[in-house]
Amino acid sequence: MTQTPQLLQVSGVGDPALLQPLGIPVRVNLWTVGKNLHEQLFGSQSTNVVNPIRLSIATWANNEKGSAYSAEALQQIFQIQADNIINNNAPLAEILVSYGYPDLESAAFSRGNVKLKTDDPFMRPQVTVNWFRTAFDLDVQVAAARLARRVLTSPPMSSLSTGETIPGTAVPDNADRGFDNDWKNWLLDNYSAVSHPVGTAAMMRRTLGGVVNAQLKVYDMTNLHVVDASVMPTQISAHLSATLYGIAEKAADLIKASWP
Repeated sequence: MTQTPQLLQVSGVGDPALLQPLGIPVRVNLWTVGKNLHEQLFGSQSTNVVNPIRLSIATWANNEKGSAYSAEALQQIFQIQADNIINNNAPLAEILVSYGYPDLESAAFSRGNVKLKTDDPFMRPQVTVNWFRTAFDLDVQVAAARLARRVLTSPPMSSLSTGETIPGTAVPDNADRGFDNDWKNWLLDNYSAVSHPVGTAAMMRRTLGGVVNAQLKVYDMTNLHVVDASVMPTQISAHLSATLYGIAEKAADLIKASWP
């Protein structure tokens, strides 16, 4: 989400290093507002992913610390995300049946941020998503793309297809359903956002970089709630709509219960 952190920042809730140069009085020093942005994207190695994840968490957290509270905090978040993938068999990617057979990655480890460019609330903020900054995200896209090709060219789906047009010959087929470099080059040139961003006002402990507490209230604010996808600290292995309906229903109960 981009407008929630923008509204908080322009109101003086955020990182003083960002707000003060723009002439915005700092009301709450909450410098993780706008951080932890991550998005699902269309594009992916159907080989074992457990060891690469476990061995890389600390490195990924250190590389992404600029979009988090700290490397140590992000490592804890990544560990939760990894445990969900490894121990609970949470899907890493989804294959859609549409006019084509696109795949989307549902649990990226790359992190970005949202920052004001001006104190004008009607000006769009600067959004930096940092696609594929964690190389594992691109490996997942390659694996999902291979799987989509394998399914589309195997019965019974093959009987419904007249042949692959995208990427087609841009990624020549072979026994592995395409070479790594061919897939990576094509994906880097053709990926697109799913428009499922989360995390920029995350509900977490403040020591992990949280912006809202378990009551969905912004830390150090008296009665300001945030109720949208920005409060989700990590992606879920699914589309967001049903989860957001649940968050909204819970928020309604919390807000009603807080009134005298």
